[in-house]
Amino acid sequence: MGRVRYAVALTVCTVVVLAPALAPATARADADPASDVLLEANVFYPYAPGVSGSLQQALNQETARAKRAGFPIKVALIGHAYDLGGIPSLFGKPKRYARFLDAEISFRTLQPVLVVMAAGLGGSGLGKAATATLATLPPPTGDQPDVLAETAIADVAKLGAAAGHPIGAATPGGSASGGPGAAVLIGVGIAVVVVALALITVRDRRRAARR
Repeated sequence: MGRVRYAVALTVCTVVVLAPALAPATARADADPASDVLLEANVFYPYAPGVSGSLQQALNQETARAKRAGFPIKVALIGHAYDLGGIPSLFGKPKRYARFLDAEISFRTLQPVLVVMAAGLGGSGLGKAATATLATLPPPTGDQPDVLAETAIADVAKLGAAAGHPIGAATPGGSASGGPGAAVLIGVGIAVVVVALALITVRDRRRAARR
């Protein structure tokens, strides 16, 4: 019974430690939700209505390919003022919001940022050539979330090419999670418990051998 109680306690501790990492990124959002999400993920999606699953997968794959090509761009799709959390005054002002977002998520390295709103596009940290290209790109043709995503998918490739980092073709099964997936974290937790149980078994056998 002692081993069982110890294993249960260890499992609980593991879950407590991993719970913050498994929680949705939006749960940690504060004044600016995208700032929190983009620290881990490559794309921030509008809350509601959301982007269709197929377009989310396509945009995730596009940003993953951009990162592999040396152009680790972060994309924020802003459909409504409430997507900006505590700074709704920047809704409809993609250029200003892009600069704000860049300052929030950039540290010691340049962080390319693309903001897509119905009002237009905003960018920061893209480099001179990509910034010039961004100025020539048209705004989305509507304010629907799927339209914003389609615009971003097309523009990420154009900006990457302009920056000197052409993005390769899509590969089946590609994705961009921005961090370790929940399955990986759960697997780590299970491994910890298994190792702990093995150590307990070895300890008990050694004690029994001494008697």
